[in-house]
Amino acid sequence: MTRLEHISLLKDTITSAKKIAIFWHNNIDWDALWSCLALWWVCEDLWKEVSYYTPSLPWSSFSFLPQTKKFKTTFDYHPHYDCIIICDTANPLQLLERFWVWHEDYFKDNTVFVIDHHWSNTRYWTHNIVDDSASSACEIIAEILLEMNSDWITPQIATYLFLWLSTDTWHFIYDKDSQRTFWIAKILLSKWAEKKLIVDSLYRSSSYKSIKFLWNLLERIQKQDWLIRSWYRKQEIIEHDIDKEKADSVLWVMTRVKHSWVFALIKIHDHEEKPFLKCSFRSKWEINASLLAEQFWGWWHKAASWCKQYISKDREASLQDFVSAVQNHLKDNS
Repeated sequence: MTRLEHISLLKDTITSAKKIAIFWHNNIDWDALWSCLALWWVCEDLWKEVSYYTPSLPWSSFSFLPQTKKFKTTFDYHPHYDCIIICDTANPLQLLERFWVWHEDYFKDNTVFVIDHHWSNTRYWTHNIVDDSASSACEIIAEILLEMNSDWITPQIATYLFLWLSTDTWHFIYDKDSQRTFWIAKILLSKWAEKKLIVDSLYRSSSYKSIKFLWNLLERIQKQDWLIRSWYRKQEIIEHDIDKEKADSVLWVMTRVKHSWVFALIKIHDHEEKPFLKCSFRSKWEINASLLAEQFWGWWHKAASWCKQYISKDREASLQDFVSAVQNHLKDNS
């Protein structure tokens, strides 16, 4: 089936459906959140019964959106859903593990659509609307809604989709931002997206405590050959009552450094029964950060990727071992 045929079938399925479930991946990010909430509101406006599920709840940065209080982390397999939509999810085993591993047959017995922009997407369903040239899942969903019925994009839905413009493109600084992206931004603003709400809630509401914490992370920055890195422990953000999203924003500050290789923010979870670290990689220009994530069994875009590694109880030694492995990989591929 062609893209247009998939979209036409999705429109017919949503229109005729009574019960719809919307999924997105674990470690929820902004693109997944905004795209799914936009779809939820479309379906609600069409008087559908909608449930939306995520393996992990969003951080408090998103609390200005009342709909985030309706998230569910336990999927109800008993009702029959007329349509299941999976957003921003490249691989079901990697990103929907809690729902997928024990209930794969349930999904196979339902009408499922995948909407995604990851080039690593495995096209794991019959109805895949996947476009790896898009900057985000929200970009694809905005185009789908415009092709289905532009009147479905209300001011609320336009606001959710425009939130992606303020996050996934980081104010249009990425090379991938194109005429296509700016055209959608223009359409959403014409649909009365609430830009001021977005700016005030996300960029003019940081606490003094969170700014001080970011300063500590900036003081930890080290530059070693091909890598600029910083780190924090999960226990630190708990003790300081800092939102993970606020802590991770230091990565965007780091990427302002004139540096041609890779940036890394390492998050250490050493209070877990089985300690591990997570790392977010970013790159600029032609450097492919996805190769790093692939090396460490993570998930990826070309300029933004992530991985998780189990570590020993010796935090310092584990951190140094991981950094050395990253450095060696960069050196071997320079």
